[in-house]
Amino acid sequence: MSVGLCVFLLIFIHWQDEKSYEQWNPDRENIYLVENFNASFGTMPVSSYPEIFESKEMFSEIEDATIFNDWGKKKISFGNNSAYVSAGATVSSFFNFFPFEKVAGSFKNALSDVNKVALSEETAKLLFADDYLNSIGKTVKLEVDDKSYIVTAVYKKPLGKTVIKPDFVFMNPFMENSKTQWTSYSYYGFFKIKPGSDIKVLEEKISKKNAVRR
Repeated sequence: MSVGLCVFLLIFIHWQDEKSYEQWNPDRENIYLVENFNASFGTMPVSSYPEIFESKEMFSEIEDATIFNDWGKKKISFGNNSAYVSAGATVSSFFNFFPFEKVAGSFKNALSDVNKVALSEETAKLLFADDYLNSIGKTVKLEVDDKSYIVTAVYKKPLGKTVIKPDFVFMNPFMENSKTQWTSYSYYGFFKIKPGSDIKVLEEKISKKNAVRR
């Protein structure tokens, strides 16, 4: 009985910890990570680009879609200041899914093209020091592709537990090559589902569509 109770408590503690993630997001009940099943690899938490965005256009249950990939720590610099911080590659709908608190700039077109970047407040302070609130419109350089990017927004990272906590985000540079690659499972994809939608029915419709595509 003691062993059984210990196992139960461990499972319960783990379950409680899992439930504590993303509580900061007011839309968390309607946001779903898209998974795929492959006979060779089993269940995968990644998707192809067309699967995510063509599904949004085809199925009315899907209100919005986005992708996000954590690229690990990358160097970002402004003048003589630089920092190695976590990079997030995403698309323009990112802030519709993850409503970080805005500090400066605007989220509306923050990631509307491949020349823009949004910074966390911590990163902005590392690069611009006390003048970080005036960083909007200034140019930073990323080691990802040795290109210059215009700062469009500064945001606060969530205080609660979350797996989405990039120090800066920019538009994924490989999207154009991925738009027709249905079997290239390269992206963490998310759907925002309209309240009241039948998730099981939607899963079946997407699975049938993908089976035909493949």
